[in-house]
Amino acid sequence: MLFPTDCEKWATHNPDASMEAHVFVSVSTFILSVGVAHACLKLYDLPVRNWLKNRFLVNK
Repeated sequence: MLFPTDCEKWATHNPDASMEAHVFVSVSTFILSVGVAHACLKLYDLPVRNWLKNRFLVNK
């Protein structure tokens, strides 16, 4: 992989950690990334789409 994620870096730098710790870090990273993507959608993408739609597609 060209750019390893923080989870992969943590996993390779902590080989002596328990399997539960590896699973916890992996699941936490996944949940956090989904949460950030959802926040970007709700707080940035949808308002910008509405603004662009109202600006360019509404007949005046």
